[in-house]
Amino acid sequence: MASSSQNKLCIILNPAAKGDQARKTLHQMVKLVPEAKVYLTERPGHGEKLAREAVDKGYRTIVAAGGDGTVNEVLNGIDPKICTLGVL
Repeated sequence: MASSSQNKLCIILNPAAKGDQARKTLHQMVKLVPEAKVYLTERPGHGEKLAREAVDKGYRTIVAAGGDGTVNEVLNGIDPKICTLGVL
């Protein structure tokens, strides 16, 4: 049986991406998918660490929200054989 986290959505957001737009996007995402777990990156490279932690917690659908750097970091932190990556 799948763990409950495997059925949930994890969003890794770079709050510095595109100025204030990232925070506005975050508020919209929380309204649309209130059950999603949201992690905010704090520094370069942090997205990869957060993605690895999400995978370790059993998340299998992970969304990278930010710029190219955020997407690259999150992609490097997941196993594409077991995870689905979404990009905003």
